[in-house]
This record gives sequence, C-alpha cells and structure tokens, in this order.
Amino acid sequence: MNSPHHTRVALVVHEEAMCRRLLKRLLERSGLQVRLAASAEQARELLHEQLADQVLLGIASASPTGMEILRQEKHSPRPGSTRWVVVADESQLSEWETARSLGAQDLITRPFSPIHLLERIREWVQAANEGVVPDADVASNARTSTVEE
Repeated sequence: MNSPHHTRVALVVHEEAMCRRLLKRLLERSGLQVRLAASAEQARELLHEQLADQVLLGIASASPTGMEILRQEKHSPRPGSTRWVVVADESQLSEWETARSLGAQDLITRPFSPIHLLERIREWVQAANEGVVPDADVASNARTSTVEE
C-alpha cells in the first residue's frame, strides 16, 4: 500500500491533444504527477517504465486505443492497484460495458465539468491513499458521470 506522502502518478491516454492538456491540468491541480500518451504504443511504453495509480483512457470510435490498452492490461501480471477510468463521449456509452469487462472501474462522459472532475479525481486519490484497491468486478464500484464542460 502506498503512503499518503507517495507522489501519485496518472497516465492520460487520449488522441486529442486539447483533451490531454485539460486532463493533465486538472490532475496536476490534485497533486498528481501526470504523464501523457497519444497512442496505445506510447501508453504501453510509459506503463512499462512506471506503473500509474490512475489511467484515464479516451475511447474514440475512430481508433481502438483505449480498448486495446484495457485488453492488454487485463492479462498483464502487474499489480491490480491501478484505477482505470474511461473518458468517452455520450455517443460512445455502448462501449462502457466492454470497457468494464476489460477492467475499467469508472467512466467520465464528455462534455464534463472541470469542477466535478476535480472532485472525482480527489475521491480517487483519497481512496488510493486509504489503500482502497479498485475492483472492476463489482458493478457498484463503476459509476457513470455526465457533467458539462
């Protein structure tokens, strides 16, 4: 279990640069060290270098990046303490069940409110500091949130 003084690491994987920058800024405001990836390959390299406490994955219908990472990580021998969060447009909500079956624990729908997202991030960090391990197999742990940008 990580101590409360452990610098938490988040990885943002999203194909849209503007979304990566916005999520990075919000995560940093919550005290997280943030790494960015624009592709599944880049994300794999970063995860190989350093395990992340939280991974925010963009799910885009044009590219399988987020789902590809979830599929690979589901069979990874890494510890299960990473919280996998899917960032998706409302039009992509049909992908949520697949993402959850692959290990995603939480869902943020776009557009989102930076204030509400900051609250969610702080909840994740607090849970990690308290040693709560995310459980993708328990449906009640997976929450859907639609908030306005």
